[in-house]
Amino acid sequence: MFLIGSYTYLTSFGNPEKIKKAQGTFRSAILGLVIFLGSYLILKTIDFLFLGGHDRIFQFKIEGP
Repeated sequence: MFLIGSYTYLTSFGNPEKIKKAQGTFRSAILGLVIFLGSYLILKTIDFLFLGGHDRIFQFKIEGP
């Protein structure tokens, strides 16, 4: 999204509508990055507090009988 926002900003040629669209794309990209990092930190905290901190929460395997 950062690349798309940059491309939109560079090709706007001073058009205020396209500049606003590029700024909105940047805001959305930053918000998505913050949500991604926040969810990662929450999962790491859950792993540390409840699973002993062995990164088991990121191993996607089902234990069988």
